[in-house]
Parts: sequence; C-alpha cells; structure tokens
Amino acid sequence: MSADCLVVPFPNVWELTDDRTIVLGKLHLSLDLFSRGVLAMMVLKGFERESSYARHSARLFTFLSKYDDLDVAIDCVTENLDVDDTAVNTLIGVSKLFEI
Repeated sequence: MSADCLVVPFPNVWELTDDRTIVLGKLHLSLDLFSRGVLAMMVLKGFERESSYARHSARLFTFLSKYDDLDVAIDCVTENLDVDDTAVNTLIGVSKLFEI
C-alpha cells in the first residue's frame, strides 16, 4: 500500500468535532484495558431501547467505532434498530463508509 492511499482528500470531513464524543474518547484512552472493556459494555447497554441513553445512539456509535471496535458498533446498531425507513437509511449511510 502506498502512502498516497493513506491521504484523505477532505480531512475536515473525517475530523471528530462533537465535544461529548471527544471527552468520552479521552476517558477511554485514560483507562487500563479492563476498564476500557467495562466502559465499552456500558456504552453497548446505552443502545438498548429502554436505556435513557438511547437518544445519544449516534454519539455512542461514533465513540465505539472510533475508539473501540467498528464491527461491534455496527452489530450493536443492527441488533437494536427497528427495521423501518430510518434504520434502512442509517445503515445505507454506514455502508457508504466502506465504499472508499
């Protein structure tokens, strides 16, 4: 793979700007491996519809995909979304990430 493949044409599009997600990421990076796993499990619980944090699912997804595990984040979203137009459109948007 050449170095040219690693250059993003529009880096501002990929820059993380949400303060809450950045703070959560800094917390994650400050923890030991075991505590990072505990934090990730807490975030996964936030995706459940009964959770008061479900309304922050976009932030939770961003955090998990950037700081923990993209595959786990996608699996969690697909398991907790109702299959409706909103879910389908969201998954189409996520799939665009892999068309590069």
